[in-house]
Amino acid sequence: MELVTDAFSKAIYSTWIFSKPLRTLFDAGEGLVSALRNRCFAIERVFVTHGHYDHIGGLPGLVRIRGQGRGDKEKPLVIYYPENDSGCELLQAYIARLVPNPSFHLEWVPVRSGTQIEISEKGKRKYVEAFRVTHMGRRLSLGYNVCETRERLKSEYASLEEKQIAALAREKGREQITETYEKRVLSYGGDGLAVDPALIEGSSLLIHEATFLDDGERGKEIHATVSEAKEARVSELLLMHFSTRYRASDIFKALRAAVQSAALDIPVHLLLSGRINTLETDRDVGS
Repeated sequence: MELVTDAFSKAIYSTWIFSKPLRTLFDAGEGLVSALRNRCFAIERVFVTHGHYDHIGGLPGLVRIRGQGRGDKEKPLVIYYPENDSGCELLQAYIARLVPNPSFHLEWVPVRSGTQIEISEKGKRKYVEAFRVTHMGRRLSLGYNVCETRERLKSEYASLEEKQIAALAREKGREQITETYEKRVLSYGGDGLAVDPALIEGSSLLIHEATFLDDGERGKEIHATVSEAKEARVSELLLMHFSTRYRASDIFKALRAAVQSAALDIPVHLLLSGRINTLETDRDVGS
């Protein structure tokens, strides 16, 4: 959870996820400027899942404050959005009139499924990869995986003791006994139907919507349910975008039952409006 610094999600109203370590915002619903204040100047890039207002309504305020607030008024800002998304394109035109000559470089970049965007840090390759999610019929909606290139021992050396590994490194060279691999460290799917587990498998943290507590309450195939979100094979799960029809106590009760029924042995967190809560199960209480 160290990658999620601040977040807010309430179905219909607003959703945004801020990662200070990544200097990245995922979606940009209303209220983010008021919540983040000067932290808005730490944002270098925004990844938008789709052009519904509750996911892009905070962008005008973000662009405006970046040119007027107390912070670096020249730091570039890049907004990535699904290619040909009419909501994003309309908002881009509006912001161009609202802030016609920003003091910083502002760029809008249309993205397709499979696109990789480099966000590398010193000594470590890191990138964001877009993948298609189901939310608005035939219109493109995107989820995003944050991936980084890591190094590990080759499988044939994994069971060796530390002294043996050090000796092999001196004899063969470290590059001969190690291999690089791509690790998903954060996955975010917006508020569509359940994300295909194969697209986010092995991720350190999955941020997944869970609008409805019961499959029968969904009606149309437009949002995910708690039972679908728990199918993902990840190390940690953050559930968000709960319907306002539920009380917090209803949500906690339903999630405890779902986690225990699935024997889900990973940390599960809930984003209720702007507060992240860690779910305690009966197993946690009894341990």
